[in-house]
Amino acid sequence: MLGLIKLDQERRVVAFKQTRKIVRYGKSSSGIVLPREWLDYYGLTQGDELIVLGNEVLIITPKQLEQNARELIEQSRTMKASGK
Repeated sequence: MLGLIKLDQERRVVAFKQTRKIVRYGKSSSGIVLPREWLDYYGLTQGDELIVLGNEVLIITPKQLEQNARELIEQSRTMKASGK
């Protein structure tokens, strides 16, 4: 278990949830701070790009997982349209 990240036996992420606060950087920028263990798990370092996708939910994903995130959004739309 990485903090609040739950892993299966192959160390794949099963699920996680954690509240993060928006922090202010300078006079006109804001951001969120990610725990070091998340960065390590996803192989992210300073300067790496993250993709922000959204419809009714906001998804922040490493660039290399953008297609997975888009599929999640599409599944969400499909479930909502079908009333599930």
